Amino acid sequence: MGVLGNIGKELAIAALEGAQKGLKNYEVERHEKAIQQFTTVQQMENAARNGNIDAIQEMATMYFNRNDLENAANWALEGAEVNDAWCMHLIGAIMSQVGRYGDAAQWYSKNINVNNYSMSASNLAFLYMNVQEDPDMEADMASAEYYFKMAYNMDSLNPEAAFGLALCYLNSGNGNMNQIKALFQQAYRDGTGEIKHGAQELLNEIANNERNGAYNNNNNNNGCFITTAVCDSFNKADDCYELTAFRKFRDEWLINQADGRSLIDEYYRIAPAIVEKINKLTDAAQIYKNIWTNYLKPCLKLIESGENSACKAKYVEMVRYLQKRF
Repeated sequence: MGVLGNIGKELAIAALEGAQKGLKNYEVERHEKAIQQFTTVQQMENAARNGNIDAIQEMATMYFNRNDLENAANWALEGAEVNDAWCMHLIGAIMSQVGRYGDAAQWYSKNINVNNYSMSASNLAFLYMNVQEDPDMEADMASAEYYFKMAYNMDSLNPEAAFGLALCYLNSGNGNMNQIKALFQQAYRDGTGEIKHGAQELLNEIANNERNGAYNNNNNNNGCFITTAVCDSFNKADDCYELTAFRKFRDEWLINQADGRSLIDEYYRIAPAIVEKINKLTDAAQIYKNIWTNYLKPCLKLIESGENSACKAKYVEMVRYLQKRF
């Protein structure tokens, strides 16, 4: 698998196994809110039998986490009858866990088509990346990359999607090292369990390979985010002062604002396409210089003076301008 050999595949297998089990970070809030409606399991079961979708979800999840896959599947099928996204996803996870990968793929695909569900897209991608012996499926890295991109476009805060897409880019060479590292860093920051561990392991491997001169960085700008592309155009390192300041602003202030996550999500969706179009232009260097002068330099000064709200407004103005132009 690319320059990292078997380590990427081994971590992908571990990540798939982790992705099949338990609730994700972004399911915990829904789970806690739903479970508060019921004081006992019996009350929850009664509500589920009366068609309460929250109760059906929790009955399926409870049995799944107990590894009682038969009862988990029975309850998940109840929810799937009304196209509930979590129940349909859970059936896919159950099928995958018992080795019925073709059936798992069908359920994940249905959930993607019906509910646009990012977690099902990333789990389906993991299946294509890894799958063990199954007559209904074959490992297919191109399909894996396709579904990881889909999952990431659906929800750019999905750590499984970030992790898997970075792995695919390492294998295919479609990404650049700055972009790959950014995706692994996101997976490490937002992921849990095997995703977090795998991201850290691969970041360490990348650092070791970089020290040994294993990578050709001639194309560092291709497909990367706007601030990174601008700094790359000035030959600044990935850990330069400017990029470090912007990442700290994003991770310690912006993400904690009421609209922070939605702004970050939107940015991750559109920024790579903007950079890709700029990089195809003969005056790309001048465009990046103008972005720095008109937007990023003023933003950096605002961050340094503690005017974070003003920085956010300026940054949004920049993204809106570039989105309209490119």
